[in-house]
Amino acid sequence: MMDWMRIAVAVSLLFATPLLHAEDDCGDGPETHWNTVAKTSEESGRPIMMVFSSNDCGYCVRLKTEVIEPGLQQGDLGQKVLVREFNIDASGKVEDFDGLPVRSRHFVSRYDIYATPTVIIVDPRGKRLGSPIVGYDNLEAYSERLDKAIEDAARSLHGDGPSVAAPEADPPEIG
Repeated sequence: MMDWMRIAVAVSLLFATPLLHAEDDCGDGPETHWNTVAKTSEESGRPIMMVFSSNDCGYCVRLKTEVIEPGLQQGDLGQKVLVREFNIDASGKVEDFDGLPVRSRHFVSRYDIYATPTVIIVDPRGKRLGSPIVGYDNLEAYSERLDKAIEDAARSLHGDGPSVAAPEADPPEIG
């Protein structure tokens, strides 16, 4: 009986988080090898869009199904950024941008993640290229904020703007 429970838990964990990746991106699920993503970012000249999610986060699912997956399928999002997901409920270690192992909780705390979903766009070294987008409200408003964040990040990455944008005057409501 315990074997069936272990199998059920393993299968539920396998499908707990939908996959996020563009056609040319590396990785097939929640990211654990950020150094590999950093190399791809460096080679392609695209910033990395980190999507911090958590288990049982309905707004995370909406963000993925309403914004990210359609953007990747249409090709426009994947041409602008490398999209990678990190589940903040994950334990263990990940390979950091420099290739060294770091505990998952330390990786999350570095980016001050206090709610999910949170999207942060970074350079190949993991340095923020703007303010985080916290929460999800609706497709139109979120898409506008995301497009602006991606444009600003691309300018920062290529030396045409500041490396970290100032925080928004009125942060969006967390859904």
